[in-house]
Amino acid sequence: MLLPNVYRLGHSLGYGIQTWMKHPHMFSIVEQFENFDIWQLPVGYKDWWWNAATNDPIHVIVETSLLAFVVYLLILTRNKDYKNVEEQKLTQKEQDDLLEEWKTMGRASLAPSSLNTTTSSLFTVKKTSSSSNRNAAAIVASMNGRTMEIFVPSNSSEDDDCEKENTILNSSIISSVFQKNKSKKKSSKKTGSNTRTISTKASEEEDDDKSNSSSKSNRNSKEENLLPAGIQKQTVLNFATNDFLGFASSTQVKEASLAALKKYGCGSCGPRGFYGTIDVHLELEAQIAQYVGTEQAILYSDGASAVSSTIAAFCKRGDLIIVDEGVYEPMVTGITLSRANVIWFKHNDMDDLRRILEMVQQKDKQLGRAPNDQRRFIVVEGLYKNSGTVCPLDQLVALKHEFKYRLILDESHSFGTLAPKGCLDLYQRRYMYDAEIVTIGLETTLGGIGGVTVGNEEVVDHQRLSGAGYCFSASSPPFTASAAMASLSLFQQEPDRTQQLQSNVIYFHQQFCKSSTLCSQESSSQLVRTSHDQSPLIHLELVATSQQDTATDSNNNTTTTDITTDPLELLQQIANFCLTQGGVAVLASPRYHRSSEAPPPALCLIMSSCHTKEDIDKLIAVLEEACQSVLAV
Repeated sequence: MLLPNVYRLGHSLGYGIQTWMKHPHMFSIVEQFENFDIWQLPVGYKDWWWNAATNDPIHVIVETSLLAFVVYLLILTRNKDYKNVEEQKLTQKEQDDLLEEWKTMGRASLAPSSLNTTTSSLFTVKKTSSSSNRNAAAIVASMNGRTMEIFVPSNSSEDDDCEKENTILNSSIISSVFQKNKSKKKSSKKTGSNTRTISTKASEEEDDDKSNSSSKSNRNSKEENLLPAGIQKQTVLNFATNDFLGFASSTQVKEASLAALKKYGCGSCGPRGFYGTIDVHLELEAQIAQYVGTEQAILYSDGASAVSSTIAAFCKRGDLIIVDEGVYEPMVTGITLSRANVIWFKHNDMDDLRRILEMVQQKDKQLGRAPNDQRRFIVVEGLYKNSGTVCPLDQLVALKHEFKYRLILDESHSFGTLAPKGCLDLYQRRYMYDAEIVTIGLETTLGGIGGVTVGNEEVVDHQRLSGAGYCFSASSPPFTASAAMASLSLFQQEPDRTQQLQSNVIYFHQQFCKSSTLCSQESSSQLVRTSHDQSPLIHLELVATSQQDTATDSNNNTTTTDITTDPLELLQQIANFCLTQGGVAVLASPRYHRSSEAPPPALCLIMSSCHTKEDIDKLIAVLEEACQSVLAV
C-alpha cells in the first residue's frame, strides 16, 4: 500500500504545479522578469533616495546610518582576528612566573592524595609527638561487617630522620599494591598449571586447597611488603559505617551481585524511562512493595536523590510544608527545590507543631480559605540521622489526621533498625494511611545503593513523570538492584538481626552508664548520650570543655584562668585516639541543624548486629582511655 500512495501523491503534486504554471497571471510575472535589467537598480535607488531626502530627510538619515553600520559589521570587522589581540596574551614574564610556580609547588594529582588533607579519606588521624604535630589520612581498604581494614602511617614514620612533610598516600598507590599482588597470583597459578604433572582428581583438589590456604596466610605479608615506606595496614573495629545489619559484607549478597554483573554487565544505559529499566529493577520494586504492604514502589539510583526528588515531585509553588528542624540534608534539598511555603517546627516538639497547625487553621478562617484549597504536607524522619533521635510518630500521626495533612516520612535509617519495617512498624502504624509517602534508603540497612519510595498507585505513577532523579538520572546498575534483592531476601529469612541490633544497643547503654569515666557527674568533662534509647546511631556530647591554666608571675603570684576548648576539636582528638591507639573507628563531626541554635557537635557511634559484646566492651574501654588522655578526666 505504501508505493501506490507515494505514486498518487507525486502525481497530484506534479499536476498542481503544471496547472499553476499555465495560469494567465504567471505569464505576466515571467515577462516582467525577462524585461528586468539589473543595472537599473542603482539608478532607481538613487532616484528614490533623492526624492526621500527631499520629502522626508529624517527617514533617510536613519536608514543611511543603519546601512553604514551593517556594512561596517560585515566588511570592516571581518578583518579583525581576535586570537591575535595583544591584550589577551600573557607576557613572557607572566608565563615564566606561572612555570616557576608550577615547578616549585608541584603538579596536583588527579585525586586528593596528600596526608595533610582531610578530603582524601574517611578519617583524619592527628598524630602528636614531642617533636611535631601533623595530620595524617587513614584510607579505608575494605570492610567486613564488624571490622574494617585501613592504611595508616606507621609509627616508625614519626621519627625525625624519616619524617617527610609531603608523604603521599593516595588511591593509586593502594591500587598498585593489589594489582601487583593480583598479577603475581595469576603468574604463579599459570606457572603452576604448566608444571603440574598428571595426577588424580583428589590430589589436585588437595594441592589447590593447600595453595589457597598458603596464599591467604601470606597475603597480608605480601601486601605489607608492597606498601610504600611509612605506610602500614591495620584492622580496626568498625563503629563508623551505616551497615546496621551487616548485609554489605554478606557472602550471599556479593554472590548475587557478581552473578548479575556477569549476566547484565555493569551499566544500565540510561534513565528508567529511556532504555534504563531492566527486569531486576521491576522485581526489586515489587518485592519491597510486597514486604512493606503497599500497592507499588519506585526505585531511584541514589538514596539522597530519592528523598529530594520525591519531595520536589509532590510539593510545588504555593503549597505548604511543615518541617522538623532536625531533618538531614537531602530533605532540605528537596524542600528548597519545591519552592513551596515552608514553616519549621522545633525538633520533635509536638506542642510546637500543634501551635503551628492551629495558627495555619486560624489564618484560614480569617481569609475564608478552605483547607483543601492548598496542598499541605508534614515532613519528618523516622530516625533522625543528625541526632539519633526517633520521631514520636504516634502523636504526629494523630495531629496529621486531626488537621488533615499529608505525611512524607523518611525511613532510610529506621527501616530494619527500630523495627523490621521501620518507624511505622515500631508504633504499629500503617503505610499509605498514616503516612501517604514513605522513602526508604537502600544504602543503610540493606547494604546496597539507591532508594525507593513506596505508596499507593497514584503516588508512584506521579513520580515516573515528575521525579527528577527518576526521569533524568541514569538508573541504578543491575548488580546493585540484585544486591538489594538478596539483602531483602536474607533479611526475611533472618528477621532476628533487628533484635540482635537492639540487644547490642541496649548492652552499650548499660555498659556506658556503668562507666564512671564517661558519664560520671563528678568528672570535669563528661560525655552525655543525646540519642534515643533504641537508636543504633548513638550520639555522645561533651557537657563541659573548660580547662584551667595555672601561671606564676615574677612575684610568685599564682593565677588560674579557665581555657575554653572547641568541643569539635576535643571530639576529633578522641576519635583519633580511638583509631590510632585503640583500634576502634568512630566519627566526630558537627551536626547539621536548621535552627539558628544548632546542637553542639557529637561523637557518633554506629552499632551493628555483627558486633559482639566483646567488641562493645573494647569500645567502652578505648573511650575511657581516650577521655582520660584527651580530657584529663
